[in-house]
Amino acid sequence: MSLLGVVCLTFKLVVGANICKLVVGANICKLFAFVIF
Repeated sequence: MSLLGVVCLTFKLVVGANICKLVVGANICKLFAFVIF
């Protein structure tokens, strides 16, 4: 595997993890809003 491939894969994983956190965070916020109101 080339260095570029490793960098690309790492970048994809980091971006994917951040998108996942955002989606999960938004869903938790919705749940809290639903429970509170």
